[in-house]
Formats: sequence, structure tokens, C-alpha cells
Amino acid sequence: MRATVTRRARRPSPQHDAVLAVLRAARRPLSASELQQRAQRCCSRIGIATVYRVLHMLTAGAQVRQICVPNGSVYYERCGAKPHDHLYCTRCQHVHCLAPCRVTLRGSEARQIRVTGRALLLYGTCAACTSAGQRCRDR
Repeated sequence: MRATVTRRARRPSPQHDAVLAVLRAARRPLSASELQQRAQRCCSRIGIATVYRVLHMLTAGAQVRQICVPNGSVYYERCGAKPHDHLYCTRCQHVHCLAPCRVTLRGSEARQIRVTGRALLLYGTCAACTSAGQRCRDR
């Protein structure tokens, strides 16, 4: 006979709170390593594995969304913000938030499909990198 183990809801840990606080304060989506560096300011012993565990819980709980870029990097941002699109800067390698871009489907394409969601990622150079001619300093 097997004993069944019931999972109780965990209380948020200081590490959980630190990652969430960093995501709330962030002005752009952040990578896990960026989250770890910023979270270490208030929770010095937070490791990258813990950051990934917290991100997994927050993503599963629909509090955080992932933004995957083709080079394999993943960035994270809080859910609940107004709908928006993203720019991946090929110079500084950061993901920046953009106002929603308008997409119009026309002709038979518009009649044959039903759109239920969207994720638009543009590639190029962010405003800071373009104007400075170098990598932006938004760390």
C-alpha cells in the first residue's frame, strides 16, 4: 500500500519575495541571471537554481510570462501589464517592451483563420544603442 502525499501550498520564501520584487521593479523583461544579480542585493545567498525554481512556480501560477528569443535565451516579465510587443536588441541583447504593433490580416487569410492570441518579437537595435552607437547601459 502506497502512502499518498498531499502538497500543501508553500509560504513565499525570502528568495521568492526577492525575485518577485525585482520583476515588479523591472522596466523591461530580464533573464534569469539578471534576476539573480538584482535579487542578490536584498537576498545575498540566492542561487541561480533557486531563481529558476521561483520562476517556474510564478510561470505555472500565471504571474510571470516567458519571452523566448531564437538564440535560446529566455527573458521573464510579470503578467498583467497592458498587452504589448517586444524588441530584441541585437547589440545589447536585452528585450525591450514596445507599444502593441497593429497586425492586419486580409483576404482569404483573414477568413480562414481565427486568432486567439499573439506574441510579436521584433529584432533590431534599441533606442539607447542606436543613439549612443554602442551598447546601452540598462543593466
